[in-house]
Amino acid sequence: MRFFVIFLLAHILGDYTFQPLSLSEKKKESLKYVALHSLIYAFLAFLASLLIKVTVFKIVFPLLILVSHFLIDWLRIWFDRKFPDVRFRFASFFVDQLLHILLLFLLTKDFVPEDSSRLGVRFYGWLTRIIAPLSIDQFLKIALAYLIILQPASIFIKHFFNLVFRKDLCAEEESQAGSVIGKLERLVILTLGIMGLHTAIALVFTAKSIARFKQLEERGFAERYLIGTLLSFLIAILCLLLVGRSFLPF
Repeated sequence: MRFFVIFLLAHILGDYTFQPLSLSEKKKESLKYVALHSLIYAFLAFLASLLIKVTVFKIVFPLLILVSHFLIDWLRIWFDRKFPDVRFRFASFFVDQLLHILLLFLLTKDFVPEDSSRLGVRFYGWLTRIIAPLSIDQFLKIALAYLIILQPASIFIKHFFNLVFRKDLCAEEESQAGSVIGKLERLVILTLGIMGLHTAIALVFTAKSIARFKQLEERGFAERYLIGTLLSFLIAILCLLLVGRSFLPF
């Protein structure tokens, strides 16, 4: 499971952090940008594969990831062109991510920490000294939770909004500010949860409601606000469950 989490971290970095909006849009125009993105993604997968001592895996895995990622992304672009309705984008987004993650799971499920390479052992030793008193697996789960609540969660919420309201709300100026607010609130909720300050999480919802008090008089905005806030809170809580419990010594 450790290696699966590591490759999930590489997946999020490759598919979100190192894929700016400009590259994401250019992928729709030319396959060369799909290839560029796939190369970046495969390179991060290669770096993660260096932690495993199986030599063949270090060669085959990045190549398999490169080809599969290119094909999955190309099929998603084709599907979005074939079915341009915003409601179908949620389905293509969900299936796209499911296929990527399922492939990573199938390729890493049989590996255990004892399969670490010399580089991996050295890396774990160095990391252990920095993150003490956390264990490696605890730290990886926390890192994964923090990455999920940022860009992946934000994109998921936007696609969910499109599905529910049946129109593209992602381009609205209000949604840009809302995305930043959502990321910040999830960061605060996750951090408070990890620290064990669960009652303080209510203050986040209160502060957000006060800031939007006047706008809540409009029914349409109030509905979007409530759906977005509850979904954002749900994602943060699920990430807290992923972390498991408070690991910090205070």
